[in-house]
Amino acid sequence: MTDSVDPAPETGLLGSAAAHATTRVPVRSGSRLAGLVTMERLLAATPDAVVSEVMDADPPTVASRG
Repeated sequence: MTDSVDPAPETGLLGSAAAHATTRVPVRSGSRLAGLVTMERLLAATPDAVVSEVMDADPPTVASRG
């Protein structure tokens, strides 16, 4: 099982507030969310870093009613 970075980063805010928003990129393991990584941490990571070492493995989530 490998981690993959979703090609479409999500931002928390739109418009002029987006300049102050932290861009978080979803990290997937198969079809499941494995975590989130901020662009800041991703860009600051060493070239040999593994995404699972710099991501938040316990991000806030919304559960569906079931």
